[in-house]
Amino acid sequence: MAVQCRAPRAAVAQLPTFEAGANSLAIQLGAASPLETNRFDKGVRNGRAARIQFLHFALDWIAWGFDFGYSKFARRVQGENTQLLLPIPPATELGLQADVLQISALARVNLVSDRPWTPYLLGAVGLHEFSAKADWVPPVNPAETRSRQEASSRGMSASGAAGLEGFVMKNISLSFEARFDSLQLSRRRFTLSPVESMSYLVGFRYWFGYRR
Repeated sequence: MAVQCRAPRAAVAQLPTFEAGANSLAIQLGAASPLETNRFDKGVRNGRAARIQFLHFALDWIAWGFDFGYSKFARRVQGENTQLLLPIPPATELGLQADVLQISALARVNLVSDRPWTPYLLGAVGLHEFSAKADWVPPVNPAETRSRQEASSRGMSASGAAGLEGFVMKNISLSFEARFDSLQLSRRRFTLSPVESMSYLVGFRYWFGYRR
């Protein structure tokens, strides 16, 4: 009678899953794109975005947390004054740029459970500080030095996001997220409100606090 001998299989490291009690810190980096709401996309160009985020999973598929974000929208030059963002007198060669600081409380829902990866939805509300800078050439005497104006506004923000995240090792996961932000501006300082944008972010997350 033949005897079959099988070599023992090497143990395969099992990736963790999202579970209640887990905490994490993430860094997200990417691009910020102004949307056409109130012609915000005509005033500034695409820029960069960065976020730092804390998450705590109350259940295996529900988490709460907060994040701090910064977005910088690059300078766009207009041929003439189109009254975008700031109440500027008649001018030519108008340049605009904008920066946003944002802090939000958030909730996240994972759409897949018991897996080391999941698509997810996220919603957030918070506060922001929106700053804009403009420079232009006075039409009466174009040889003069360019005029400049700055303004800032603080207000409420609302955000929504969808993403995909997966573990690559025990305490590390990577993610991709598309995030929508809507910012309410002071109409006493700016000519439009709200301004809206999309951010496309790649995230690196460190996990801690697992029960097992």
